[in-house]
Amino acid sequence: MTELVGITEPIEEQVGEQYEILAIKLLGLNNAPKALALCGTSPPGLHPGRMANIVSSRQPGKTLVFVDSAKDILPVLKTGCVDILKVNSEEITSISASIDSQHDSSVSDGIVGAAWKIANAMRIGTVAITDGPSKAYLVDSQKGQAFAFAIPNLLANRSRFLGNEQSNTDADEEFGKLTLNPLGAGDTCSAVMLNLILDGTETVEAFAQGLSAASASCLVPMPNCVFDRQAMKRIREDILVSQM
Repeated sequence: MTELVGITEPIEEQVGEQYEILAIKLLGLNNAPKALALCGTSPPGLHPGRMANIVSSRQPGKTLVFVDSAKDILPVLKTGCVDILKVNSEEITSISASIDSQHDSSVSDGIVGAAWKIANAMRIGTVAITDGPSKAYLVDSQKGQAFAFAIPNLLANRSRFLGNEQSNTDADEEFGKLTLNPLGAGDTCSAVMLNLILDGTETVEAFAQGLSAASASCLVPMPNCVFDRQAMKRIREDILVSQM
């Protein structure tokens, strides 16, 4: 979403230092946050090393570290303190290439292979990969398992997913029956997935529901990251999860 909201002015060194100190202090409290989510692009001037120091200070078992970012994220991943990495297929390729320039991502096996490589090299518990309307994948390095998630065709099933009441709305007439809005879908997936995990939902199911919410948000012309819960539920019923 950086392309839409713009890029902030560079953060001054002193401000970045203060941010690091306060964040580390917060993560060190007895009632530390349940999760630390690093999403999107870091503001210019905020050195990746500072974010790595912050993540390294988290108390294992108290604060879950969730990362949905690819640019300048290697220092954070190398801490070995990231519990969940959720990125898209292009981003997983980029991260993998920074580890091994010979990585081949031309087929889906390459994408999953990259996830395994990153999970093992960076000691990440779970790596989840989205790929728009194509299959999504999740690697659980702790259990040694990998899963594929087949996404239903949103255009072909649009009316059924939205329900009869919503399929003939003014928005549909204005934007057309074949309009999808993918902006913010990745953020929606991350938010729903993380919140469900914190509520006790198993990781594979949390990711499946995150994908359902993201898909449902694509059916809403405006604004971004908004979705209908019933549409999410219907889409979840159509998502096929298979162990690889």
